[in-house]
Amino acid sequence: MWMVLRAQKDALESSCIGFTIWCNSSYPITDYEHQDPLEEYFPDSILIRYAAATSPELIWSSVTYREYAQSLHKAAAHWKQTLRASGLVEQDVVGLWLTGEVWTDLVHLYAISRAGFVPEVFSIRYSHPGGVVVRDLLRECNAKALVYVSRFADVVKQIDFLSPSFEVIDIAAMTPSPDSLGPLPTVEGEDVAIIFHTSGTTGGRPKPIPETHRWITALTTVNWPGIWQGGYKDGPDVFNNMGSLAHIGAALSIPKFAPFGACLVIMPRLDISVDNFLSAVRNCGLNRLSQYANWLTKLIATARENPDVLQALQGVRQVAFTGSPLSPADEKWALDNGIPITVFYASTECAPCMVSTLRSGNMHFRFIPGVQCRMIPAGVDPEANGQDQDSSRPQLYEFFVPAHARNCPHVSIRNRPDGHAPGDFFEEVEPGAYLFRGRRDDWIRCTEPGLIDAKDIESNVLKTCPDIVDACVVVGNYRPHAVLMVEPHATPTSVHGSPDENKQLKEQIVERIASFNDRLFPFERINCPSRIIVVSPGLLPRTAEKGNIKRKATEEIFATLIDRVYLCA
Repeated sequence: MWMVLRAQKDALESSCIGFTIWCNSSYPITDYEHQDPLEEYFPDSILIRYAAATSPELIWSSVTYREYAQSLHKAAAHWKQTLRASGLVEQDVVGLWLTGEVWTDLVHLYAISRAGFVPEVFSIRYSHPGGVVVRDLLRECNAKALVYVSRFADVVKQIDFLSPSFEVIDIAAMTPSPDSLGPLPTVEGEDVAIIFHTSGTTGGRPKPIPETHRWITALTTVNWPGIWQGGYKDGPDVFNNMGSLAHIGAALSIPKFAPFGACLVIMPRLDISVDNFLSAVRNCGLNRLSQYANWLTKLIATARENPDVLQALQGVRQVAFTGSPLSPADEKWALDNGIPITVFYASTECAPCMVSTLRSGNMHFRFIPGVQCRMIPAGVDPEANGQDQDSSRPQLYEFFVPAHARNCPHVSIRNRPDGHAPGDFFEEVEPGAYLFRGRRDDWIRCTEPGLIDAKDIESNVLKTCPDIVDACVVVGNYRPHAVLMVEPHATPTSVHGSPDENKQLKEQIVERIASFNDRLFPFERINCPSRIIVVSPGLLPRTAEKGNIKRKATEEIFATLIDRVYLCA
């Protein structure tokens, strides 16, 4: 369901083809050597650049469109033959546990789809919560099999996953029957194409996010192309991977880039070191940089001191970042120094939907042309019953995706009958231009990048520590990890506040929530006393009527104490 490689959007929409690199049923695939549109239109162009060696120097290798397509056909035939032999049928969910670090991960992901199945994708990040979390998510999505790379073989053997499991073998060693691939799978727009997961956890584990074929069609034809601005005739666009190849930002690189003959540079490090960045620009022609804000901040800091890095950033066609804001100082410096920087708003549920205008001198969000989303008036304080928008405050709007929009998430995860509202708030600073003004704060967005279910952590602390903790709140918005602030249990004779007493209290909390921490990602865990701040009973700010602790106000009032946690980490 990609943007038509024949440049025919109507043909694309009339032949949704199962989340693969083929876009038209007029291309029947009868064997894994058959030429498809990737080969036909860009046969010898480079689709992927990757690091073949990093020591003693960085050496880049390449994969052409033809080479990728041939590997994909072969792997798809192999997985179809293997999984069908185990009783799986089209549209069955197949777990796919990858490192997200090598280009062949993208082969196996699309091969599973081309074979007619729905990949549920896991990355190396899941080695931290462990195999039990993977098993539970597979069961939740009714997965019928698990395909995994050798790195996770020992973990897979230890979990009680009753469905068949298959270790990935080298593509060169695959020997499928030449006629085993067969015609393209038949799917509808509302069918699930692939399943990703939230980058944080809900109830102790990540939440599955199913993406439909309609959603991916919108992503590849409207949402993603709309980020990139400026017309260039001096060669194709060359992008880096934004994060792990097993996470949504980079896992969908092939359908996003291939229709335009673009190239993907797979970086040796996700946060892109200075040396890797300069090498990718000079040796691979990197000209479209996409990054999470916390990683881009490091490059900007280096560019302030290193003219080579500044020149490289100035020379790319566009720098696009997301995930969290840059500091005002970094933002201003980048704009003042001619870096073609833009910010875009995106989520796993809704895809990219807004982007700032290249070389406009500001970072105001504007809707991507063709996106069917809109802003609706928002009340940001649940205690206010919608009465918190008065003349003394700017009108805030909540981002909303109506049900008819092609990028509206799968019906199973929508939070409104008429569509989906992710809980993000904006202020309109000029007609059609918006600034981000925060979100409903049950979730904390940290700089991993990832999301922290603050309420879930707080509930567990109160559940396991009722005799020593009266109240607590998790803070750390746009910080490296969560921090827990607690008010100790008060009795008529208790006295709190001495260093020794606070140290003992923190150690008790860490001990009691240890089993809960085991199911969380590292940046979510309150797993050492240094991540806990103890304040006097009643000191945390609360709402007037219900007495709920106000998270944002807590972060503002105790900013100095919170800063000290991260400085000492």
